Amino acid sequence: MESYVGNLSMNLYNKGIKLAEERGSNSLEDLAGIFSGGNITNIVKNGVDEVYVKNSACFAKNFANDLAKEEFKCGCDNALAEGFNSSLGCEVIQTIESGCSVCIHRLYIKK
Repeated sequence: MESYVGNLSMNLYNKGIKLAEERGSNSLEDLAGIFSGGNITNIVKNGVDEVYVKNSACFAKNFANDLAKEEFKCGCDNALAEGFNSSLGCEVIQTIESGCSVCIHRLYIKK
């Protein structure tokens, strides 16, 4: 299991790199657009150096469809953010896995 989470993190990191290359831009706003699915109503709070985004489906789980739900552990989303731009980070504030109706991610510029 540990190796799968490591592999998932690496896959998400590489996906972040690819997304930044495809967009030709890797700002905080660009990352928020990815996490929000392009839906502005999913932006909960938008600040200069941080953005809060809600998702009704597990973001990282979308990249791990072959893994049984009970085997999946959330928290790999930061790997995508760091691959997208090493100056950005992602903190998971609440999760569907813990019983909440939505996941909330805090995307931020590292200080």
